[in-house]
Amino acid sequence: MENKLIISEAFNDDQIVLTISGRLDANNAGYLDDHLSKLIQKGKYTVGLDMQGIPFLSSAGIRILVKQCKAFRIYSGELSITAFSENVLSVLDMVGMTDLFQSKKERNEVLPEPKLEMDLEHSGFTFQRKPRPNQPLAKLQRQGTPSKMDSCSFSPEDMQSLRLNESWFGLGIGAFGQGFEDCKNSFGEFVALGDSIITLPSDQTVSPDYMIRTGQMVPEIQSLYSLGIAGAFQNEIYFTSNQDASISLSSLAERIVEMGNHRHFALLFIAESNGLVGASIKSSPTAGKNPFSFPAVRDSFKFTTEPSYIKEMAVSFGIFSREPSDQLKPFLRALGSESTLYGHVHTAVFTYLPLRKEKPDYPEAIGALLENAALLDVLHLLNDNRDINGIGESSFKTGVCWSTELDPNSII
Repeated sequence: MENKLIISEAFNDDQIVLTISGRLDANNAGYLDDHLSKLIQKGKYTVGLDMQGIPFLSSAGIRILVKQCKAFRIYSGELSITAFSENVLSVLDMVGMTDLFQSKKERNEVLPEPKLEMDLEHSGFTFQRKPRPNQPLAKLQRQGTPSKMDSCSFSPEDMQSLRLNESWFGLGIGAFGQGFEDCKNSFGEFVALGDSIITLPSDQTVSPDYMIRTGQMVPEIQSLYSLGIAGAFQNEIYFTSNQDASISLSSLAERIVEMGNHRHFALLFIAESNGLVGASIKSSPTAGKNPFSFPAVRDSFKFTTEPSYIKEMAVSFGIFSREPSDQLKPFLRALGSESTLYGHVHTAVFTYLPLRKEKPDYPEAIGALLENAALLDVLHLLNDNRDINGIGESSFKTGVCWSTELDPNSII
């Protein structure tokens, strides 16, 4: 019997299929491990394994398969088994891992992928939109009185428990804890990203923290005010540049308006930062003092003094409107003198981890960052347009956005 592992490659649509024959044991597992690692290095993140030619699979072989399955998911990719030998199927069934190597198409009944539509080019960037069919308008959910930030006068009556029993995207001021007394010294910016909540406490820890839905654990935060949506998004929008260019937050939002014909919308985006401009709370807004007076402002807020976190990953959620209602306007600020939009954006900052190049999926991409990248900061993004010392606004390189129009009845 041939003991050497033989691997051949073929392409099937956007997937590489490896046909493997021979024993997948301790002697040969390293060879497969190296082959798969090299595919990742080449940017090949969707791989299927045809294992009909594997007469024997040992625990060493299983270990490499599991290790590489996790490695591909770091890049929002997929390592699946497209065909099993009798032995491989039997062994994986016994250890309860057959489902781990199913492809997404096997795990879910999927609709045909809409084609990418070339929408526009602007400032050296190419924008492509892929509609996500049959998604309704999102209903905006808002809570609290953000103007109380001006006097730091939030009290127990303002606090509300926000629990992610379902996928929810939003932002606000909140803290992890059991009640107002437990949280009153740590309220800070938070951003909710579907199945997770990330916050920067305003206490002395100065380290961002997060909760993610895992098993029976449901993320929950005590919120002083919040703004967000439940449900899915109507559009995926990819932006790339063949030059060494960057795009400002306001310009990116304006392009999303053009492509989605938006008036009021929610926007989630994951992108490489070319410099973030923002602020975060240093002192919990419960003391009843004016945080914007001088010199109190120095102790109340942390501001970026220059565009920060260049070449790191930014996961951002925001609510935008061209004509905010009286009820919505207190939550938003004008994006800048050259933009007609109002918005409010919070960003979670991670160390760099490349986005999957083909069909990135936000739950997997966010999960990969939380699992494999370092969480650095949470910022409320600003436009520092002061005449002399202003440092401008945040800018980004290649990334992907998800947008949805808001139900107009929900913003009144």
